Amino acid sequence: MKPASWPRVRISSGIAAGEQAIAPLIISASRATDIPGFQCDWFMQRFTEGYVEWINPFNRKPQYVSFEKVRVIVFWSKNPAPIIPHLAVFHDRKIRTLFQLTVNDYEAQGYEPGIPPLDERIATVRSLAAAVGAEHLFWRFDPLLLTADCGPEALLEKIGQIGDRIADSVCRLTVSFFSPYKAALTRMRRRGIIPLVPSDTDLKMIGTGLVALKKKWGIEVVSCAEKYDLSRFGIPPGSCIDPAVIARIARHDPLLADFFPALATVPLFGDQNSELRRTCKDPGQRPLCNCMVSKDIGRYDTCSYNCAYCYACRSTAP
Repeated sequence: MKPASWPRVRISSGIAAGEQAIAPLIISASRATDIPGFQCDWFMQRFTEGYVEWINPFNRKPQYVSFEKVRVIVFWSKNPAPIIPHLAVFHDRKIRTLFQLTVNDYEAQGYEPGIPPLDERIATVRSLAAAVGAEHLFWRFDPLLLTADCGPEALLEKIGQIGDRIADSVCRLTVSFFSPYKAALTRMRRRGIIPLVPSDTDLKMIGTGLVALKKKWGIEVVSCAEKYDLSRFGIPPGSCIDPAVIARIARHDPLLADFFPALATVPLFGDQNSELRRTCKDPGQRPLCNCMVSKDIGRYDTCSYNCAYCYACRSTAP
């Protein structure tokens, strides 16, 4: 399925009235920036207006994206607190909300200087779970960043300590290792951070350690677009925007059923359907990404966390 196959509508109000827009059923907000954390007021204003203008990061061409037919919004955030008071707006329109929440602990290392303190972020996760249910929250420890002073044992300890506090508030843990994007490597070098390539011993220690935590907590643990094979240790590849999850929460939604007929074939229980992932895969994502097709509405270089490892900030400034 190609993103261009989304329905098209005419915008009926605002300065873009009369313009043609795509009307996706699933919106990603966003892989490119933290919309809940930084652009919440903007997002709610655009949602009220009914559309957003998205700029293609490669050719800089604008595209209008309508909210008219949206059935699922996937929020990606390190600080979703600002969006919590607005959740009823989506629920009143029977729009399902899913949250990909990155909760790392690199406070001692200083890799994420702009994010709220860990205790505050954990409290937010628990508040969000109380509002929407743990089945709508997906915890990410991302990236797994190995350095001389933060080896596999330290990473597992960090993950374990966070999970002990939020495992009952989420339904899945997703992990992936640091991806060496050029801008990120330059930025890290200027900060004196030297990322290490995980050895097979590192991978085994982390993989088996994650499986032990998985059994302890009773939640799923998967990898995200990961070139290292963690499935040999019991950590399978996952889908962040997962058609099996969409089917579970919205299989009876007529718009989704008409547009994604394969969702009706997903068993409510049992293993996730790899064939469904293949059928619904978003061709605009990386080859190793298993996400189903959605429309991302974020823009790069609009996040102020200043994380050392960030791929969505192309500045190499320290």
